[in-house]
Amino acid sequence: AIYCELEKSINNLFLACLFAAMAARGRWKILAHAIARSKAGEASGETGDVVGGSAESVRSFQSFNLFSTHLIEDTPTEIWSAFHLKSEDKERFSIEEACELLVRLEKPNFSMQELMGFNNTGNVCIWPAEEVMAFHSLKNPALFHGKSVCELGAGATGLAGLMVAAMCSPASVHLTDGNARSAANLQICVDRNTSMFSRPSKLSPCLVTTAQLSWGGGESSFLCGERSNFDVVLCADCLFFTETHAGLIELLKRILAPTGIALFFAPRRGDTLDRFVGLARDQFSVLVEEDCDPDLTALLSKQRSPLQGGPALPSAPHYHPSCLTPISISLSLYLS
Repeated sequence: AIYCELEKSINNLFLACLFAAMAARGRWKILAHAIARSKAGEASGETGDVVGGSAESVRSFQSFNLFSTHLIEDTPTEIWSAFHLKSEDKERFSIEEACELLVRLEKPNFSMQELMGFNNTGNVCIWPAEEVMAFHSLKNPALFHGKSVCELGAGATGLAGLMVAAMCSPASVHLTDGNARSAANLQICVDRNTSMFSRPSKLSPCLVTTAQLSWGGGESSFLCGERSNFDVVLCADCLFFTETHAGLIELLKRILAPTGIALFFAPRRGDTLDRFVGLARDQFSVLVEEDCDPDLTALLSKQRSPLQGGPALPSAPHYHPSCLTPISISLSLYLS
C-alpha cells in the first residue's frame, strides 16, 4: 500500500511538472518569437500567440484599426506612438473633449531573469483585446464618470485605462500589471500624459496611479483600505493561462465594490474563456456578450476568413477568430 501511495504521489508530481512546463513553453515561444522579430529588424508588435494551449504564430494580425495612430519617436530601445479617436468617432461619441495619448513600448531586450519571471507578454505589443476594450470604454463614458477604476493586466501601456482617465471623467484610475517591467513602463506612460488627466476643460483632475500586481499572491498595498473598493475593474486578454483563473477571481472579490462591475474583453482561445466563466459563475453574476457593440460587430465581421463564412481582408490574412475576436464578459457580485 505504501508503494502504491508513493507511486501515485510520483505520478501526480510528474503531471504537475508537465503542465507547468507546457505553460512555460507557451510563454517562452511568445517571447522567443518577439526577440527573433526584433533582431530581424521587424516591428516589435509581431509576437507569437497562445492558441488553445498550443503556441501559434498568429500575431501577424496587428490591430483592428479602431484608432488613428502615428509614430512619435523611434529609438534603438523604445517606440512612442500617438493614439486618438478617428474624426468620425469624435462626432458620434459622447466625449466632451477628445485628446491624443502617447504610449511607449520597449523594443524587446529581455534578460534571462525577466524571461523566467511573471507573464511577460504585455511587454511586447498592444493586444487587440486591449484596443477593443479602449474603444468600447470611450463609447460608454457614463460608466466611468466620477468612478474609481482599476485595470488589471494592463500590460506595458494600459491603453484602455489611459483613455478612460483622459476622456471619461473618472475620479481615479489605477493601472496594474504583474510584470515589474510592464508596471514600470505604465508609470512612464502616465508621466508622459499627465497633462491629459487635468485639462482645464475637466471639472476635476483624475488621479492616475500604477502598481505591480499579480493575482494569486504578492498583492500591492493599495488593496488595503477603501481604495480596494473599485467601481469598475477592466481586464483585457488575461484568461489564456488557466492556472491563474482562481487567483484572479479571488482578487476580484477583494477589490470590487459591492455594486461595482468588472468588464473583461478576451478571445475564446480554445476553452480558456469558457473555463473562466464557469468558475466565475460560482462567485459572480456573469453576462457574456459576443455582440456587445454593433460597431465592433460590423467591424469584426469584416475580419472573418472564408473558412468562417466571410471575406478575408488583404490587410488581415492571419486573422484567427478564436484567438483574436474579443468577447465581452461582465461580472458583478451577488448582493445578499
